[in-house]
Amino acid sequence: MSYRVQINNFGRYRGRETGLTASFELPARGSVLVVGPNSQGKSIGFYGVLAWGLFGSDGLKPDPVAGRTGSVTLRTETYLIERFRKSSKGSLGLAWCRRDS
Repeated sequence: MSYRVQINNFGRYRGRETGLTASFELPARGSVLVVGPNSQGKSIGFYGVLAWGLFGSDGLKPDPVAGRTGSVTLRTETYLIERFRKSSKGSLGLAWCRRDS
C-alpha cells in the first residue's frame, strides 16, 4: 500500500506565492527523507501540503491558497480526500470518500 499526493498551485513562502504543483507517492511504512537546498519549499511542499490537505491548515498564516485556486488530493487504497478552492474568491471545499463505495 502507498499514499499518493497531488498538489496544484499550493503554498506561500515569506509572503510570496510558490504555486507548487507536483505529485509524489509515500510508502505505507518506513521513513521518508526530504532533502534539498535551503528555501526551496521542502517544508511547504511536504509537511504543509499534508497538514493542509488533511486538516485545512498548515499551522502558518496566511492560507496557502488564499485568493487563488489550488488543491491537494490525497489517495490511499481506502480513501480519497481532496481539499480545494475552485476560484480566487471562493471558499474552501472538502471532498472525501471511501474508494470502494
